[in-house]
Amino acid sequence: MAEEISAPEPAREAGAARRPLWQRAAKWAGIVLAGLALAIGALVLGLDTQPGRRFVADQIAGITLESGLNFRIGRIDGSLYGAMILRNVQVRDAKGVFASSREIRMDWRPLAYLGNRVDVRSLVSPEVKLLRLPALQPSGDPNAPLLPDLAIDVGRLDVARIDIAREVDGRARYLGRLAGKAHLADGRAQIVLDGGTIAARGASAPSLSASAV
Repeated sequence: MAEEISAPEPAREAGAARRPLWQRAAKWAGIVLAGLALAIGALVLGLDTQPGRRFVADQIAGITLESGLNFRIGRIDGSLYGAMILRNVQVRDAKGVFASSREIRMDWRPLAYLGNRVDVRSLVSPEVKLLRLPALQPSGDPNAPLLPDLAIDVGRLDVARIDIAREVDGRARYLGRLAGKAHLADGRAQIVLDGGTIAARGASAPSLSASAV
């Protein structure tokens, strides 16, 4: 099922009951991958050659969103204007790396960016490592969106394995999976996710089912 939500208000979350681990992990997976698509979209004019792809990867590393999110890409293979493979991706905040993936396959339509929209047909990874939850920079407006005012569509989101470190939950390390789709626009997100725990170590694993964030 799908449900529209507004960007979270830090003051309310501080006094509310702590969300289940899978909800927090799913939420940040959607935001992080959408932010990565946005960073690549900002550099759509990069040359579709190996030096051009290296230039784009270097320029993305120099972009830090207002929330403090920053992306590092070791190498880009494929086409900047269609299907590409992002190698050795790191997602960082002010404290350093909090998520990483050795490979993310992205198929998108960059011309949609001219219409203030990022059109990602598929975003697929065999594994994403979530080392901890991000420490984002506070905004002057508690209701401000985490991402810029730009429509982002992800038609297919598929992470075969999510390695969730002990630091995320403070109790145990979990292995999970995530699939779904996402639409972000006007400071709101519609994210339909289907996740599941495939293994756990040191504790009973949380149960995941089809849901919306």
